[in-house]
Amino acid sequence: MDKEAIDAELDIVFGALDLYRSKKYIEALVVATPYADRYSVATSVCILANMRLGNLVESDRWLIVAGNLNAREMWIESQETDLSFAILCARLDALTSSNLNSFLSGLEAVEFSKFLIEGFHEELSLHKSVGYLRRIWLYSNEDSSQVVTYFLRLLEKDSFAEVRLPFLKNLGFLLNCSLSGRETEQIMRGLMDALGIDSI
Repeated sequence: MDKEAIDAELDIVFGALDLYRSKKYIEALVVATPYADRYSVATSVCILANMRLGNLVESDRWLIVAGNLNAREMWIESQETDLSFAILCARLDALTSSNLNSFLSGLEAVEFSKFLIEGFHEELSLHKSVGYLRRIWLYSNEDSSQVVTYFLRLLEKDSFAEVRLPFLKNLGFLLNCSLSGRETEQIMRGLMDALGIDSI
């Protein structure tokens, strides 16, 4: 393929990214999908749009393709100007390096709680936390009510009384990085209702 043809395709691909940023997720998928096995930007759009639409299995399928295209290098370069690419790095690392069929060990649970209380400031804290949350999600058989129960057991402890609000704010951010908007809403609403909290 000559340079002119490649440039024309890249214009289409970046148009798909613009559609995603305009929250036109279905339209972005339609435009990006034919190019997603060749261009990491198109693959990124497929991952992100499927995440927003709640198609996590399809999103993870494209994550594997992105790994084969070495898209992570582009994401690392772009993550300072667009948080979406940092989220993609975190999800790819979680998918490829975590044992997604196992639950958290005691030490992992302590570290996960620490990140949720203090925020994701330490190196790799967001990456690790996405992996931890996905393992909880899969262990619960993708049942939002079971995830709510898991976090309620933590938040109802006296030691968490003073840190509930920052914990919930950080958890809401993490859920948005890891699950669909609908699942995030179900989990956060379940927790807030159970704790008697109207807003965070």
